[in-house]
Amino acid sequence: LLLAISVVLSAALLWVQFNQIRIGWQEYHTQVEERQQLISTVRKQLGYGGVVYHSREYLLHQKKDSASQALQDYRLLNRTLARYRTFSELSLVEEEALNSVVTVARKYHDALQLVIESKDHASDSKLMDVSDNQAIDALAVLEQSIRKFKNNATKKLGESVAQAMWISLVLPLCGLLMLFAIRFALMMYMVAPMRVMVGYFRRITEGFFDNDILVESNDEIGQLQANLKTMQHRLYYELTSARKL
Repeated sequence: LLLAISVVLSAALLWVQFNQIRIGWQEYHTQVEERQQLISTVRKQLGYGGVVYHSREYLLHQKKDSASQALQDYRLLNRTLARYRTFSELSLVEEEALNSVVTVARKYHDALQLVIESKDHASDSKLMDVSDNQAIDALAVLEQSIRKFKNNATKKLGESVAQAMWISLVLPLCGLLMLFAIRFALMMYMVAPMRVMVGYFRRITEGFFDNDILVESNDEIGQLQANLKTMQHRLYYELTSARKL
């Protein structure tokens, strides 16, 4: 029964553990896909077809529609970056990379706003202090962080699987050891009094009826001790009576 209980308990814990692993695996895939999608969106909203492209189109080529499009891309980019920051366990490197993207986008935005307000399309001097490489490097860091996240998540899942396997092996083994321990204790509980009673039987058969037989319990062993004690007194009485005759 104890072994069966340990097996059932082990199966229940394994079910809980593997259910947690399944949920963790799903969350891992979901977060990886979301991060990759957000980085792709940041690249699109910032780079060609986004803030950088439309800002340059307006600043260098005076395309009117590009200004409003650049401002819209800037707002969308900030929303995307804010969504990325909601992920838990962002590293310091990721935070710095996100700040670098914001810095580059803000410089384009400020240059664009300055030209719009002054209505001066004079030159590209407004873009002299803007480094696109800073944003490119930041995006590369974010992509690298995804790879690190995958490695860490895979490691954690591997540890969870190892823990589940450990539970599946240790619990039945503990149950088996406890079963043997209880069996040994029961055997000692029964064998020790039986050995004592065997000694009493031997002395009675040798004609010694002065054995101090103790009744130590009310269970079967105690009943056997009581019967042996009664038998000893009866035999002593019968033998004494026979000798008188």
